[in-house]
Amino acid sequence: MTKMELIPIFRQENPTLYAVKYNGESEDEYHRLFDLWSDIEYLETFFQDNWEDLLKGFYRYPSVEDAIEKTINDAESLEDYLQSLAKCSLIDRFSLQTLFQPLNARETHLSSMQKSKARYKKSPWLRLYAIRIASDLGSLQIIVEKCGSMGNLA
Repeated sequence: MTKMELIPIFRQENPTLYAVKYNGESEDEYHRLFDLWSDIEYLETFFQDNWEDLLKGFYRYPSVEDAIEKTINDAESLEDYLQSLAKCSLIDRFSLQTLFQPLNARETHLSSMQKSKARYKKSPWLRLYAIRIASDLGSLQIIVEKCGSMGNLA
């Protein structure tokens, strides 16, 4: 059985967003993921290894360099947006629920232990997955898990 710890992503009095930190790992999943999304060498290797997907995919990027630039820019934008939502959640706990929606689009109600996906229209290239711990607005907590972009970027 894999052991893990829940780490608040942003320092605040009543955190609403947590990341999983697996035993033996130096970083939690949130910070590991955003570090990978800003690591030029990692991204270059990833996009070279997945060149065919890059060409035939929805986005059809003409070069590895363009895909790297998009990933880094989108990651910065998504992280800034998450930070602003976390600040807003101190006042309005609904703010993070506007970003994290049920993974299954057919689910219309929020529920405990619900698989969720960040739906950030400015950055559909990157995917951020979570588990909703509680369904009520007063105790919304989401755990960021291993996730990726274009299927397996992380």
